[in-house]
Amino acid sequence: MIQFFNIRRLVLLLVGVNILVVVMFVANLLSSLSLYNDTIPVHIATNDESAVLTISQTDTVAARIGVGSVSIRLKPGSYFIMGQVSGQTNSKTIQVKEGEVTDFSLTLSDNNNGVSTPQALTFTGFDELINNGLSSSQVSNIKTLFHSYKKDAQTVAITPSSVQPGARDGVLFNISFDCSIDSTKYSASLKYSGFEYVELNLKDKTGKTVFSNALPVRGD
Repeated sequence: MIQFFNIRRLVLLLVGVNILVVVMFVANLLSSLSLYNDTIPVHIATNDESAVLTISQTDTVAARIGVGSVSIRLKPGSYFIMGQVSGQTNSKTIQVKEGEVTDFSLTLSDNNNGVSTPQALTFTGFDELINNGLSSSQVSNIKTLFHSYKKDAQTVAITPSSVQPGARDGVLFNISFDCSIDSTKYSASLKYSGFEYVELNLKDKTGKTVFSNALPVRGD
């Protein structure tokens, strides 16, 4: 009698577990269908199939989305796309609209033929970053990121007295500073590690993140 009771409990337990699994599967399926219906197909083509593409939005950190030409689904809104390969970079802001399949192209240039380059900008105060532990390669990447944000800028200036190292975050070091791009002021923060990797985040005077990206792009 006791053995029969235990078997009956075991059967009921297995039935309950199976029901729970089915419920969770249906919930995940409905969630996936809802997400699919809320997003728009977006195709991004580049002229170099080895180009690494990243995407970010206001108040978000850039994320890698693929290499070369990619097809993804995004919610309607504004996105910042950046591509890079072998020293060639380009970026643009795209608008994803509800109900429209969106196609974008991103041409990576070697910066010839009069195209603006980071070297064409005037950078001041950047030696203070080296004085605080960043490598020359990281500073070069920071300049490229500033140029990606404002290709038509003339001057990027860091206020040396504002440079403040922050607490370490795992393998990443942090540093913050005030800067200006031409006449517009920003609050900037960096996360960096090793001798190459650096992530630049810029906030405007209202505290809104207007740019976030990193070089070199990390793998998935």
